[in-house]
Amino acid sequence: MDEKYYLIYVNQSGLSVDGFNSYDFLFAKDPTIVYGEGWNVMPSGICSPEEKLPHESTYDLQKRVTTQLKLGLAQNNNCFAMQDCMDGVICLAYEDISEYEEYPVNRLILNFGETYENVDRKLDEKCLTLKDI
Repeated sequence: MDEKYYLIYVNQSGLSVDGFNSYDFLFAKDPTIVYGEGWNVMPSGICSPEEKLPHESTYDLQKRVTTQLKLGLAQNNNCFAMQDCMDGVICLAYEDISEYEEYPVNRLILNFGETYENVDRKLDEKCLTLKDI
């Protein structure tokens, strides 16, 4: 990939009958211009799904991951705004370990503004692949 892309949003796009979650990963060439209608609302969990999504004009690449892992997502939290995620106060997405019996060796944590390459490496450690939609 010649151009640099930065992770700006992770959205759950589906849940299959066999327990697989689908997540859309949105990347932008310039994460400083990314914003959504409800991104300054605190907590972001009270916003409608449309208000949580970044404006389409602000991201450049969309990929999908299908996995049995469950991810916690910044836009669904009940304490912070998405702006806090942009500011690095909270992560964008994380591996939900609430049903694990022990803490995983390499817990998946993804931050706003991480490079595509770094996200790809972290997903690869969990045997996950970013795929075209």
